[in-house]
Amino acid sequence: MNSSTRPILTQITGPHFTNTADYDVVSQMMFPSVECFTSMLADPFYKENVMPDDVNFADMSKTTYDSCSPIYVREEALC
Repeated sequence: MNSSTRPILTQITGPHFTNTADYDVVSQMMFPSVECFTSMLADPFYKENVMPDDVNFADMSKTTYDSCSPIYVREEALC
């Protein structure tokens, strides 16, 4: 979020939305296990094609990670 986008927020929120974040996107990834996530990171296609592209759509110097979010477990198979 910046000085040009912050005023727009009043058009889409109500008075109960008083705490706004200083970012304009949230990305969420869900994996059935830590092993699935680490396998993705180790995959040659990911390393050669996806990871290098991160800099084209994200300012990695300002990107933050929340790896402590609650983990939700579902009974059904996820993959």
